[in-house]
Amino acid sequence: MDLDFTGKVALITGAGNGIGRATTLAFARSGAKVVVVDRDTAGGEATAGIVRQQGGQAHFVAADVTKSAEVRAYVKAALDTYGAIDCFFNNAGIEGKWAHTAEHDEDAFDQVIAVNVKGSFSGCATCCRSCCSRSEVRSSTLPRSQGLLRPQGCRLTSPRSMR
Repeated sequence: MDLDFTGKVALITGAGNGIGRATTLAFARSGAKVVVVDRDTAGGEATAGIVRQQGGQAHFVAADVTKSAEVRAYVKAALDTYGAIDCFFNNAGIEGKWAHTAEHDEDAFDQVIAVNVKGSFSGCATCCRSCCSRSEVRSSTLPRSQGLLRPQGCRLTSPRSMR
């Protein structure tokens, strides 16, 4: 599917590798200016570097999605750098270690919940609060969190509707 994101700004969390990097590169190839967010500085800088090498525009922000202040900082950085957020791909997530329930470490479980649920919620809520003066924010959250919360008056749509 070819989509034209020329003139749009895409904010991608977990963009330092894997699905996040692939999505970032796809947005950039489709014309978007991208904001690369990851707690892994080397991975995030590498993704931004690839975008720039391919002729795109990229800005990297190191952030831990479990920390509200860092979430606010990456949203602010996107707005300060490019003036808008048109697409938010809320991708950051971890699997944690596999273990039988009775043997699972509670701290490891808490970290998975913090990244996959709280991080997704914080990103969406902060993006919406910061962008609700615009007609809409396009957001996609991977189904790790199985839901999407939004403040009243903030319309979120899937990236497919950007055609």
